[in-house]
Amino acid sequence: MAPSAIAERTRTTRELGSDCTDVLKRIITWTQSQNLYYLVKGHVEATIGALDDVRVVDVQLVMCDGRQRRGYTTNNVRSVIVKLSNEGVITVGVEVMYVTSEVIHLAGHKKAKEKDDEPWYVYVVRCADASLYCGVSKNVENRVKEHNGNCRGAKYTRSRRPVTLVKQWRAKDKSDAFKAEKRFKKLTKARKEEICSS
Repeated sequence: MAPSAIAERTRTTRELGSDCTDVLKRIITWTQSQNLYYLVKGHVEATIGALDDVRVVDVQLVMCDGRQRRGYTTNNVRSVIVKLSNEGVITVGVEVMYVTSEVIHLAGHKKAKEKDDEPWYVYVVRCADASLYCGVSKNVENRVKEHNGNCRGAKYTRSRRPVTLVKQWRAKDKSDAFKAEKRFKKLTKARKEEICSS
């Protein structure tokens, strides 16, 4: 490999310094999620790895209701905003449980957005302790596997494995899916069981 190619590769994959990672680690403090931290860190490294003397100066969470808050679970996080020393901003949009849906680079970089033409579903699984858990996903089958098998499963279901799918229904769009999930979670246990048995 030519020296110039090696130099370019090294320059674009440069890891963040401790001053930058310390700022990003606020994500772990606020959400208790190392997965979300590593997701955002990866996008930041990919973006500023090729930029000299650019540091992370601040990080903010934007919740599903649009407000900027701290101390909430990752289920409520819609995006993470990372502010840079060159006044650039990186916004990492987050689907349910850490799946990247959008990365916007406003420091002279391109915007990449996931296609949003797949339908959204609301689903209910029964946990090993007989409790019910409701969530939303574009791929319910894969989501149930995540609940049963890896770190992308919801915090609630991790200690209640295995889970089995008992109900799912298609929503009009992403917003409708989240609203339906919220309504379901407010129902009584008896009403939830009634819906799942119908």
